[in-house]
Amino acid sequence: MSDFGSDVSTFPDLDPTFAIIDGNRVLAEAILRRLTTTREGLFYDGDYGLDVRAWLNESLVPKRLYLLQRQIEAECEKDERVLSADATLDLNAVAHTLTVTLIVDTSEDAFKLTLGIDQVSASILAIE
Repeated sequence: MSDFGSDVSTFPDLDPTFAIIDGNRVLAEAILRRLTTTREGLFYDGDYGLDVRAWLNESLVPKRLYLLQRQIEAECEKDERVLSADATLDLNAVAHTLTVTLIVDTSEDAFKLTLGIDQVSASILAIE
């Protein structure tokens, strides 16, 4: 397990018991925050964020789905702890849901992160 410090969990909401998370979970939550924050959503960092949920209202033909995949990878790689990210997207166009599976490579190890995203919410499905 990687040492990315510790924090209080914020997914799906702020943990009411303020339970401490550590390891890959800290980075996983940071990645999910990046992927659910609109560009320029942080007043002090205009290059932060890619709200994937907004894409679910679009017509995601294969070309646009590929573009989204590349943008997700690029957004993840903006985090200084991420050396590379490889994304696989599984779109359910009828339900407007997206499963994002990421292989996240860090200086300490690599791990698999699976995210579930719909038009209003996002969650971490698995960290392996």
